[in-house]
Amino acid sequence: MSTPASEFSEIDQNLDSKDEELKLKGYNMLLEILQNKPDNVEVLWRLARASHVLSLVAESKKDTNQKLKYLNEGIEYAQKALDINPNSAEAHKWFGVCTGSRGKSLSTKEKIKDGVVFKEHIEKAIELDGSDPELYNLLARFEFEVSQLSSMERRVAGWLFSEVPKGTIENALELFKKTEKLKPEPWKENKLLIAKCYIAQKDYSTAVSWLDQALGVPSISKKDEEFDEETKKLLNKYESHRKS
Repeated sequence: MSTPASEFSEIDQNLDSKDEELKLKGYNMLLEILQNKPDNVEVLWRLARASHVLSLVAESKKDTNQKLKYLNEGIEYAQKALDINPNSAEAHKWFGVCTGSRGKSLSTKEKIKDGVVFKEHIEKAIELDGSDPELYNLLARFEFEVSQLSSMERRVAGWLFSEVPKGTIENALELFKKTEKLKPEPWKENKLLIAKCYIAQKDYSTAVSWLDQALGVPSISKKDEEFDEETKKLLNKYESHRKS
């Protein structure tokens, strides 16, 4: 039996809030619903999402243990959702996100293994729901990060898999631009990442144009302010390549 979307409206707003207490409230509200609806896929994938949201709060406080606890919890919720409905795009999405985020705090070997799992689930989510711009952004990040792997990391990947995971700047750029087309409102970080792709391709004048666009998007969070700082540093570095 499905749950009306209206039941989750307050929860979703809480998870989107900048307020840590509201984020935690949204998480606790989901736990309460879960007691009565333990097999509800929409509750389970939202708990995976909420766990990821709280992992970011823990990360901001440099609490790695708590961060990993939330991410592992999120993977468990998403896995349960997939056991019930293997065709839930959101369950695949949040399984992938929690797995990919967990890898950032693990060894190179575990990071690469989690990265491959992340890619599989994000690609499956896109197959099930190709209208979600965040999915293309996530896959683009994977392509970009794999393209930047060090030689040591590539050797580790070669030991783990018969074929080293592929990722190219060209694919990343295409996916970031796909995100731009699907996202209804301007996305500061996505524009910054497009600029980084052009920098990697040594197309500095185009990169400057995208950096200008990124800086032009209003900052609505502390994270946005951090992106602005990074954007300004890159602009200072490549300003001389600006087209007249």
